Amino acid sequence: MQNEQLLKCKNAIIKKFKLHKFDHISYERFLEIYQSSKGILAKYSIELKEREFAEQILELTNSSYKAMKFVNQAPRILRQYEIDIEQIQAMRQKVIRSKRLHREDMMSIAEIKAIFDSEEYYLPLKESDYYKEILDILELNQKHIKKTVNQKLGY
Repeated sequence: MQNEQLLKCKNAIIKKFKLHKFDHISYERFLEIYQSSKGILAKYSIELKEREFAEQILELTNSSYKAMKFVNQAPRILRQYEIDIEQIQAMRQKVIRSKRLHREDMMSIAEIKAIFDSEEYYLPLKESDYYKEILDILELNQKHIKKTVNQKLGY
């Protein structure tokens, strides 16, 4: 029962803070998420210390946690996090139906990025995997899309 509650809690935190697999996290961002998650943890009757939260919710190793906290590194989170294929397929169908997409449709980079950033179409996939799994954009095109989006946003 505890593992099931922990997973539900973890999923609620991931969704609330729009976390994605392999996101980098700074210690400041970690503390913000940790402090703001106390209500969600209490809802599931879970108490976690800072290090436990890092390990059990964000999937940081103890060494990654220490490097983040003491050396100002930004490790990647949710490395082992699994997303059900049913969730991916359901989201894919939702996007196709609501956006009335067809195989030959053309979308601007801004439209594609808006779908990924949308609260309504959120899944914790990393951006390139989201494009591939949900929008069926080939890997070759993902690099071009990402590069163009980053240039337009000034990164």
